[in-house]
Amino acid sequence: MKTLRQTVRDVISERVLPWIERDGISRMILPEEITHEDCARPIKCRQLCDMRHHEHEIGIGLAGEGPYCIDNKRYIFKPGRMVFVPAGTLHTCDQAHSLLAENVDPGRPSSVLWLTIYPFGVRVQFSRILVESDSMESTQSYMLLDWHMSRLANWLLEELRLKPHNYARVGRCILMELMERCLRAEATVDALDIRTRSKSVKSDTEQSTARIHNAQDFIHSNYHMSIGLDDIAAAAGISINHLGRQFKVATGMTPIHYLQNVRMEAARELLLTDLKIAEVAHLVGIEDPYYFSRVFRRINGFSPLAYRKNRTV
Repeated sequence: MKTLRQTVRDVISERVLPWIERDGISRMILPEEITHEDCARPIKCRQLCDMRHHEHEIGIGLAGEGPYCIDNKRYIFKPGRMVFVPAGTLHTCDQAHSLLAENVDPGRPSSVLWLTIYPFGVRVQFSRILVESDSMESTQSYMLLDWHMSRLANWLLEELRLKPHNYARVGRCILMELMERCLRAEATVDALDIRTRSKSVKSDTEQSTARIHNAQDFIHSNYHMSIGLDDIAAAAGISINHLGRQFKVATGMTPIHYLQNVRMEAARELLLTDLKIAEVAHLVGIEDPYYFSRVFRRINGFSPLAYRKNRTV
């Protein structure tokens, strides 16, 4: 069975990149460019979304069709359609679904690839509107570390909004690089995963192995947030005590040490930027910059400032 990362890689390389190579950014629109013809006509009036997202997002329709609420418009995602949702836009995925729209085929539920742009990389996940119930199903997301992606997204948004001379060709190149970096950045996240798993020993049961993998995936997807041992245990579906024992056997380290290593892996990338050390600490889920410096020194053997000076000389 393919992993989520393998599936995303295949989707980008086999479907998204060919679309961009053929049509450039003509498939991509901004929320303000959504027309009446692009929207679902609701059978039943419902309150529109009031969730304002803090990061840029890119939605790419993969299969079927279904309305997603973007800027208080029920936009119908179809295969190949792309929407750049700027930070601060009202946006959600579960306010309307196929059964409540007269011009949407309920037999073709929508599947969409979402890229959420952070200063340190991109969070990737699939979503699918469920026809049977008023809900939206999402895969567990994961992070791709590459601080250039945020800059690329801002450049792409500028091209889409201002439409300067030759913007279509420039925008196509930017979008192509963003997607290619998603393929390459996968190794950045997996590198620590491979190193730690190489220390593992066989678990007693496949169920135990699956739980540890769930815990690892949760850490990689949420290390930039304030998470603790109880959150990791809940994601794995086991008690804190069982998690500690099984995780140490499988990876050679405790869940907290694993979390710290993932955070420091991301911090090393961010320290190559002009971000302040306190900002780097915040972006990897640590609010106290002094604690961040202590952890960084313990894992890497030198302080964040020394690392930055040595790498930028």
